[in-house]
Amino acid sequence: NENSPNGTEEGTILATDPDRGINGEIRYSLGTTNPAGVFAIDPITGVVTVSNNSGLDFESRSSIVVPAIATDRGSPPNSTTRSVTVQMRDVNEAPTNITFSNVVSVPENANNANTVTVATISVVDDLLGTNAITLSGPDAASFSLVNQLLRFRSLTTLDFETKPTFTVVVSADDATLGSSPDVSTTFTLQITDINERPTAIEFSNVVSPVPESPDVRIAVRVANLRAIDDAIGNNVFSLATSLDAANFSLVGTELRFRSTTPLDFETKNLYRVVVQVDDASISGFPDASTTFSLAISDVNEPPREVRLSNTVPFIQETNVASPGQVVATIAGIDDALGSNQLSLGGADASA
Repeated sequence: NENSPNGTEEGTILATDPDRGINGEIRYSLGTTNPAGVFAIDPITGVVTVSNNSGLDFESRSSIVVPAIATDRGSPPNSTTRSVTVQMRDVNEAPTNITFSNVVSVPENANNANTVTVATISVVDDLLGTNAITLSGPDAASFSLVNQLLRFRSLTTLDFETKPTFTVVVSADDATLGSSPDVSTTFTLQITDINERPTAIEFSNVVSPVPESPDVRIAVRVANLRAIDDAIGNNVFSLATSLDAANFSLVGTELRFRSTTPLDFETKNLYRVVVQVDDASISGFPDASTTFSLAISDVNEPPREVRLSNTVPFIQETNVASPGQVVATIAGIDDALGSNQLSLGGADASA
């Protein structure tokens, strides 16, 4: 059989010679076989044995033709050749490999309630015995077997960005043979990326607050924009016309701010704009939007006005003014930053 070990006797070649003496003595040898060197022969007895059992394989060759040569010891020697066909008997062997055909990928937007066939399994074997196929590995719960079909059903919503592949170990085992399993192969299912709508907008390199003192009649960058997306499709940023949109503009992915009037913390300390992003290939507008808030910071400014209250406009000349008599309360109109010093001037300042 095909699993015969080296040294196994396969038969005996017998030849006869009518001569007597040395002329009748016979020696045996083998001619060239395919594959070469599989068998050896005892030159005296003619016993044929297995010499190299790696050449015994029923699946590749069910028989081997062996040229047997009988030569006498005469001078000159005479010989005769007869071909012997060695038939090999198939023996149940362990499966050696597992292959996959009709392999498909699954898009991330597939309905995870449905089970789909993702491959056909083939066990490389000698067709003897019975092979049991089992599944194991980290994602085995998402796979199942129907005869030779490998089927897939996700237990959760598919998402290429978080899990682009599912892996399962497919094993084959013939219970009548030794180890278990006999062979295992890893199958990797590819999840394909699908263009999805952007989900959010991220601001970076934000310049906020902006002090009230600079001249911003020429637009200055206050943030960079990035769409949180799957990197497929084409996202376009825009600004909603509400809130303070007139003070903002977009240059590529830069958000810029300008004001045609001087900034004044005391009258307006916050500017807001709604930034939108949209992928035109996906229905609905916009796909995502976020409000950006730009703070204006207070800057120490000179007082703008001096106000008098609780004034005493006149004192009768007959009255004697008491020292330190209050004739008014003074208030400096200011932004409440810094420290203001009051002083008096004029012709009667000494009074």
